[in-house]
Amino acid sequence: MSQVFSNGSKNNYVSFNQDATSIAVAHNNGCMFYNTSDIVNRSSLQGNSVGSSKFEHAECILVERLFTSGLLVLVDKRDRRVLHVFKLSSAQLIVSHRFSKTVIAVKLNRDRMVVCLEDNMHIYNLFDMKHLYSMQDLVFSNSVQMDMTVAEGTALVAVPESRESGMVFLFDAIRVAPVTNFSAHNAPIACLKFNEQGNMLATAGIRGTVIRVYSVPEGKMLHEFCRGATCVTITSLRFSTNSFYLCSSSNTDTVHVYKLKEENEDSSVTGWLKSQMKSMSDLISVERSFAYARLPANSSGNQVAFITSNGAQFLIVASLEGYAYVFHLLENGGNLPLAQQHRIGTKPDVDRVFSVLNPQN
Repeated sequence: MSQVFSNGSKNNYVSFNQDATSIAVAHNNGCMFYNTSDIVNRSSLQGNSVGSSKFEHAECILVERLFTSGLLVLVDKRDRRVLHVFKLSSAQLIVSHRFSKTVIAVKLNRDRMVVCLEDNMHIYNLFDMKHLYSMQDLVFSNSVQMDMTVAEGTALVAVPESRESGMVFLFDAIRVAPVTNFSAHNAPIACLKFNEQGNMLATAGIRGTVIRVYSVPEGKMLHEFCRGATCVTITSLRFSTNSFYLCSSSNTDTVHVYKLKEENEDSSVTGWLKSQMKSMSDLISVERSFAYARLPANSSGNQVAFITSNGAQFLIVASLEGYAYVFHLLENGGNLPLAQQHRIGTKPDVDRVFSVLNPQN
């Protein structure tokens, strides 16, 4: 196991790409990208500088990448109303969009780009960056309050319907039409995340004590998990690729893993008891975390994802402080062992604009 790092430099933004194969880190010297397979399997990480002489927008406050392709979108800290779209390998500017207000979040899939400002949302066709639709009177306070499906041919967008309620609004960005809305929590929504297949949506309210999973687009509750009695801020939700597991991170040093599917659950006594208990009051949360991971150091803005490597499943936690922690997801759950850890993002005495690992153009 690698050494425990301390006194890391804080980054501006960290995120996993659509299928958790890459981590993007934005900082005041630019942005960096890492393959998650390298984070799991390598004892050290090295980056290669790309396009530093051409890239002018160095103070990155937000960065998103389309899978592992060369398409990159970012927002410069010096003017957060402008969104830039780049070709990663050459740092070639494709297009810039200037908005009247601050860009809060950006989501990409192979068909659409969705840009969220403080109180409205804009939808673009990814192929030619043509503006398709604007939606007004929304509210966004951070990037985890919206998500978009990534399954091929879909672009279902989930956003909070208002600042006061726990209603979720679903919008089809392919057909450019509203789908439905449903009540997910009594309190306002803090975090939303689709699974990779786009048929389930995980939600957390601002109290952070209960996490729920709904079918999409029906809005039927499938699972309810009790994270704990203490109120926290949920910063990230993520399904495993097969949607068997769901993980959550918060402003604490504990990451929780929930199990969505049991073998032969429908025919087992346990499955029958769970179904009976779920039909009782919504005040009873019948499922708790299957496993948990303790972070070696306090961190903020944690983002989480699952990755499978050499037949084993791992949980990766990436923090704004510049750490990537890897935990081995054990079959019997419980306290997950720390398998690997790395420094990511900005580092002392390093002045680079782009650093990438194995870009695919």
